[in-house]
Amino acid sequence: MPAAREVLYVHGFQYPRTQGAFLLPASYGRAGQALRIQAVAQQLAAHGIGVGLRHSAPPVADPWLNARSALLDMAPVAHRR
Repeated sequence: MPAAREVLYVHGFQYPRTQGAFLLPASYGRAGQALRIQAVAQQLAAHGIGVGLRHSAPPVADPWLNARSALLDMAPVAHRR
């Protein structure tokens, strides 16, 4: 629905195609997110649209980055005298 999409975009939501959902960046902080969500919910309710919220999944750690940092931690260190 174009009206809902516009309301979400105006309030800072993003729609990454890989996620398949509108997401609100964490950079707004909790208080900023709460205000934006409340405003969106009120505007969408005026159009007869309900709002469902859920927490996003935590980011998956890249196993290659973890392995690389572990290898760097084990690498011998040369000390100068």
